[in-house]
Amino acid sequence: MTQTVCSPKCSSRWGSGLNQPTKGNPNTNLRLRIQKGYLKKALSILHTAWPAIAADPRVSKESDEDGITNLLRQQMVVVKCGMTPKPRMRFEREPQSDAVDDGTDLGLIDIFVAYGWDEEVYLAIECKRIRSDSNDLARLYVREGVFRFASGKYSNGHAVAGMVGYVICNDRNRCIERIAAQLKKEPQAESGYNSEFGWQESNDWVEGATQYLSKHEQQHSATSIVLVHSFLALG
Repeated sequence: MTQTVCSPKCSSRWGSGLNQPTKGNPNTNLRLRIQKGYLKKALSILHTAWPAIAADPRVSKESDEDGITNLLRQQMVVVKCGMTPKPRMRFEREPQSDAVDDGTDLGLIDIFVAYGWDEEVYLAIECKRIRSDSNDLARLYVREGVFRFASGKYSNGHAVAGMVGYVICNDRNRCIERIAAQLKKEPQAESGYNSEFGWQESNDWVEGATQYLSKHEQQHSATSIVLVHSFLALG
């Protein structure tokens, strides 16, 4: 896949219960609208970038998720730089974390969507491989993905964030069913899963694509976060 280098000049219906208070901003409704708007734009760019990644000879069903994500993040920059006007956001990999060690795995955000100068002004997108023929990767998707949002390690006090499942089999629907089932199995104290909100299908995030929503109470704040799940097929 040919990559284009970006020049230095390039720098609804939401489901019930999404409008939760957020930290650090007295105008919570405004902050919610901003977060939702930026995440919708980032996911639209991600979906536009994906066909080039799926067709890239360097990417296969055996590829590790970090390698896939690195290429996807680069292609998202290419897509962004081709837009007029160019969205004011940056797609990065979190290089490190200054969070106090709480005894859990550190973890670094796969796609760090920065849209301001303050440290809290970002959105997180976490990416995991999934398959339909066993539950191993569904457990990892939840325990090493969803749990990091529920614990507040990622996106503490945020209203929304994204998760991407790289489907490495031929049964995308079964993969989605496994994730939904795994969320229900996990201890609520760990997952923060809001069973009343449930697992909602939504067509309001990316034109022509279906996303899935889940809501989680965050352990170290008085807020809930809604995760927007995208499932992208490889091969």
